[in-house]
Amino acid sequence: MSRFFIQGRLTVKKCRESLKFSYVHSYYSLSQEEDHILNYLQSSLSMCIEKLAQSLQKPAETISPPEVRKSTRIAIIALENVLAHICGEFIQTITAEFPVISVTSPDSENPSAEDKPISVSAPTPKNKKQKWNIRTKRNI
Repeated sequence: MSRFFIQGRLTVKKCRESLKFSYVHSYYSLSQEEDHILNYLQSSLSMCIEKLAQSLQKPAETISPPEVRKSTRIAIIALENVLAHICGEFIQTITAEFPVISVTSPDSENPSAEDKPISVSAPTPKNKKQKWNIRTKRNI
């Protein structure tokens, strides 16, 4: 099997799994406006997945590698949009519930002198290289 075919099949699998869990997130979404945006992104991802799956289900001699590669890239972009929306909504909810805490990744710029951050390393058990910094305001 060609590499593009295997990558396409893996993309379909990952996108379908992510879409499945995004429907659960959408069901418990707090904001109706955010829910409409997420539903749009989910339907866009669903259409991209189906187009990719249909191009992979053709007989082997009629599969077009450029078409599969293009459909794979489009499905990955649609998946990134859904995940970015969910992560953004999650961070907004966290900062709304706990206004004193701001969560930043280690890649972000250094905070200003006013913030005086308290850094707490919290590696996840699966990936010990990933750390998160939790900053609190000095005037608490």
